[in-house]
Amino acid sequence: MRELLLYLWQNRESEVSEYQLGVDVLGRRQDFDPKLDATVRVNIARLRQRLHLYYDSEGKHDSVRLSIPTGSYRVACTSAPAAEGQPAEP
Repeated sequence: MRELLLYLWQNRESEVSEYQLGVDVLGRRQDFDPKLDATVRVNIARLRQRLHLYYDSEGKHDSVRLSIPTGSYRVACTSAPAAEGQPAEP
């Protein structure tokens, strides 16, 4: 998961394809066909879930949050909403 998130972060300004992720990150062979092999989709779904779990627990006070929007292979970076009773940072 770490390598996958790191790759997405390093390529956040580019369109990353399912094929690229399969070959470059997940070690699939050059003849990898993402239409037949759901490895990338499964791993992206797992990474999304782990990010949600992290920000719901130990990362709940982080001021910046990473996410991977559904239907995308790009990392989104957003500011966390201010906790109730705490002023928002400028």
